[in-house]
Amino acid sequence: MNVWLIHPGELLPVDGDVRLNRYGILAQMLSRRGHTVTIWAPTFVHTRKAYRCPGEQTAWVNANYRIELLHVPGYRHHIGLQRYRFNRLLARRFAERAPAEPSPDVILSGIPAPELCEAAVRYGQAFGVPVIVDVRDLWPDAALDYLPAWSRPAASWCLRPLVARNRRIFRGATGITGVSEGFRDWGLRHAGRKAGSNDAVFHLGYPASDSSASDKEQARLRLAKLNVVPDGTFRCFFMASIGSLYDLETVIAAARELQSRKVEKIQFVLCGDGPRLERLRALAEGADSVVLPGWAKAPEVDVLMEMSDIGTIPYRASMHTALPNKAVACFSAGLPVLSSAGGEFASILERRRCGITYQPESVPDFVRAFERLRCDSALRRELSRNACRFYQEELDAERVYSRMIDFLGDVARRHGRRAA
Repeated sequence: MNVWLIHPGELLPVDGDVRLNRYGILAQMLSRRGHTVTIWAPTFVHTRKAYRCPGEQTAWVNANYRIELLHVPGYRHHIGLQRYRFNRLLARRFAERAPAEPSPDVILSGIPAPELCEAAVRYGQAFGVPVIVDVRDLWPDAALDYLPAWSRPAASWCLRPLVARNRRIFRGATGITGVSEGFRDWGLRHAGRKAGSNDAVFHLGYPASDSSASDKEQARLRLAKLNVVPDGTFRCFFMASIGSLYDLETVIAAARELQSRKVEKIQFVLCGDGPRLERLRALAEGADSVVLPGWAKAPEVDVLMEMSDIGTIPYRASMHTALPNKAVACFSAGLPVLSSAGGEFASILERRRCGITYQPESVPDFVRAFERLRCDSALRRELSRNACRFYQEELDAERVYSRMIDFLGDVARRHGRRAA
């Protein structure tokens, strides 16, 4: 089977020692099983706001796995006209390049990159290739989460052309997948139909740790220099790109509040890089329990999760999500999650009993939830067991993406394509 994977935002094997996400893991597994796989991606790295290379390249990971890097100008901010221009130019470049390549048997293209998804659907219609649109974010709905409540009605009106484009994409797609039932059903509503055999749910899978013992020992030494050591400290872990999506100000303010109460032996290790890192470091000055180490490599992440007691995902107010990759990482290590997200993720935490939701941007509510987890070891053990079970049953990358590969093969076969 020849598979194309299209998504502009993930880190890739060409980016060095990085933890791969959904399509990177899927590509590895497809290749390992003897399938041919191509990832279409930009030369510009979303998380780092930098270029992988100065011009277009074909990077071969192995004999049957390549990455086609398309070059267009990048952007400085997650949301804005520069990114809109980037997405449009990237989709146009894909549309120019793709017809010159041998046609795949199936294409998987991810939202939130609707311009690329529309280009993929048009390519599929022109060349008779089934296209699955994979819903990983509710775009443009998610844009409203960044805006004050008073402005959302007008913003919704302005977003009508983007909603119309979504209807074209989903009605033209062969099938729809999502990282949760709610996300898949969002796509189906745009398509104006019920779920069929070409529609499915595949959570974000997280791989088991493959860090070597020596790499982990080096990571422990690096972390020890930051006073992050396994000394019985109750540790809260965060890992993400540090941008406007996350409310780390509340976490730092909560650390200060707990420090003023003389709560000892606690630590907040907030890993990540991004445009707000230096501002947060200045804000954390004097907050002895806060550590901002910057970007953490995979072995450091593995060691940190081993040394932590809980994870936190502090979204800003009104942020709604399904099941973020950062939560799946925490569950893989048996860490209960302290989250401010509403919507489907809050329901998952409650239904699965693997975390606690606090009020967004509320220092008192964060402190209350944190102290409940710190002081109630029986509750913490129960939530930890539930997190482990959830991961093992539904979120292990090998299990999730094995099913996804089988699904893509079934779609290809139903449409007369090769799917050996």
